Amino acid sequence: MNSRNYIVAYISLIASTICWSMTFIWYKQAYPYLTPLTLVTLRLFIAAILLFIIAKTLRLLDSVELKDIPGFLILSFFEPFVYFLGESYGMKYISPTMGSLIIATIPLFTPFFAYFMLREKLKPGNYLGIIVSIAGVFILIQTDKNDFSSLPLGVLLMMVAVFSAIGFTIYAKKLTEKYNSFTIVVYQNIFGLLFFIPVFFIFEDHRSLLNAFDVKLLIPVIKLAVFGSLLAFILYINAIRVISVSRANVFINLIPVFTAIFSYYLLKEQFNIERIAGVSVVIAGLILSQAGTVMRVIKKNKLSQKIN
Repeated sequence: MNSRNYIVAYISLIASTICWSMTFIWYKQAYPYLTPLTLVTLRLFIAAILLFIIAKTLRLLDSVELKDIPGFLILSFFEPFVYFLGESYGMKYISPTMGSLIIATIPLFTPFFAYFMLREKLKPGNYLGIIVSIAGVFILIQTDKNDFSSLPLGVLLMMVAVFSAIGFTIYAKKLTEKYNSFTIVVYQNIFGLLFFIPVFFIFEDHRSLLNAFDVKLLIPVIKLAVFGSLLAFILYINAIRVISVSRANVFINLIPVFTAIFSYYLLKEQFNIERIAGVSVVIAGLILSQAGTVMRVIKKNKLSQKIN
């Protein structure tokens, strides 16, 4: 694997992280007018339509074997179904920054699941990077004391999203061995929508759909669909083809960094010295966790150049 593949993978991870960090802001922009269930169902519906059009136009879909359908169903159950239920309802009770901080704990749990499910092993530098990065996250939490008044239900729902995201990543890693990123995302959204439709018609007040026809309200939903449900997942799944699940998920620690920055400019949240310190520690941990991989790739490239 050459260095160009790793560079593309890292750029893809950062881009997907930026997309996901913005979703916490778009949630808040839509929530005064749309219920979480309506918002998520519309988000998936728009994403599924766009994916279908792209699939038909560019012929990007791989043919899926019947024996792999259960794997796609499990993938879609973890995310978007369970993840979106936890995240969308959790974000009703907590701020964008606090929500992104909870999601940033995913790398803390991922290595243990990846070890048992995928037999991925981490070097000491990776563990050190994870610890430092999580320390940065806790520094950011300390700067948001107002968030501790959030309802425990909101935190619990966000933790449901955390564990479902880990399940999604592990199954996505397995499917990348046979299918391209676009195929995985297409079926993920289609099956996810099928999970949500009966839940929507059973539990949702259908009158809430009327608000969605307001163009101003529909804009954050479209952004969630295009960037949060489509582009971010394609970029992320493409990256984990090259980088291990545990190392890739460390980039999730960047979500509260970007969310804090965007919240400062778009939602006027505070961005003080303590928060800057937390952001710096998160980035330092990220660099530590990836340093070993980067050095190994550089050495391999230098060796191959000498041989050639």
